Amino acid sequence: MTQAARALKSFQPSLIYKKIDSCLRGNLGPEIDALLEELGLEQAFVAPAFPAQGRLTIHDEHLIHGIPLGKTEIAKDPINPVKCSLVSEVIAAQTCHDVGVVDIEATAKGSKELEQAVSSLLKKGTKIIVFDACEQEHLENIARLSLDRYPGSLLVGSAGLALGLAEVVTQRQGKKQATSPSTQGSLLFVGGSASARLADQHEALVAQNQASQMILDAEMLADPKAREQRRKWGDEAAVSLAQTNLVLRITPPEENKSKPSSEAVAQGLAQVAAAAALTSSPAGMFLSGGDTAQAVFEQLEVQAVELHAEVLPGLVWGTIMGGPQNGGLVVTKAGAFGEDDDLVKLHGLLCGQA
Repeated sequence: MTQAARALKSFQPSLIYKKIDSCLRGNLGPEIDALLEELGLEQAFVAPAFPAQGRLTIHDEHLIHGIPLGKTEIAKDPINPVKCSLVSEVIAAQTCHDVGVVDIEATAKGSKELEQAVSSLLKKGTKIIVFDACEQEHLENIARLSLDRYPGSLLVGSAGLALGLAEVVTQRQGKKQATSPSTQGSLLFVGGSASARLADQHEALVAQNQASQMILDAEMLADPKAREQRRKWGDEAAVSLAQTNLVLRITPPEENKSKPSSEAVAQGLAQVAAAAALTSSPAGMFLSGGDTAQAVFEQLEVQAVELHAEVLPGLVWGTIMGGPQNGGLVVTKAGAFGEDDDLVKLHGLLCGQA
């Protein structure tokens, strides 16, 4: 992150937005610290809420569909479990700076009350300020405050605050009509997350006979000695994809059993997905999970993705640039959120049935 911040500094950006996971996974503190220090920013405004996906922050407690974060499946994440539900405490445990909280009452009222709450914390030397939010309007209030009163701030949040920021900016610049994706042909759905929510989304798609599916053993995907099995899966996937939409997903982790490296699983899954895509040339791809998307892009030699618009809350579509799939359509999303019928809706949108 320090190197990235130094590289960004040479471009002299007028605004920096630090995207974080809406479930607070990752190295939030060190990454915020690095950006503040290297870019010379005065303070960080942190708002991880994403109301459209059931992520709310109320009295500093982060809720996932009404359940405190520390009591959800995220607390058992095999790679980066988050067992604390208080946003300020999660960040405070990772940063060298003082962390303060702006409560929901001030965030909801916006304008004068919100500015007063922030000003009070800054006068105490608070460097990182966490904001409550339970409606999208609250996130727009935070973005507006940052742009108007504290332009030297680092905005830190999930897709929720990013949408709030985009809404405020486009209100001032004039909105542009977003284009909608559409395509003909088979679609490849690749899910590298073991999230129960993503599994339900896959099942809903398959249940409506809109896709066939292959459930691949995570340990075999990660095993360096199982190359031949992955090759066979790739051949099988290519045959299925040539005939219909295909879902590639991984087996969920078993309780009390050592779990393979998530990076190794993502790489193995990407090998299978790339083999199918290179042979059968899908009309579009859906990639769920950041590690999975990155691994698939590497396998397909993708140089960049030109982003166009959000087709559903948390689902963004773009055009692949570079590699054998150049010009192809791709939709991405994080694994652990969304409604159960999101992939059904996405299929309808891509096929012109919505």
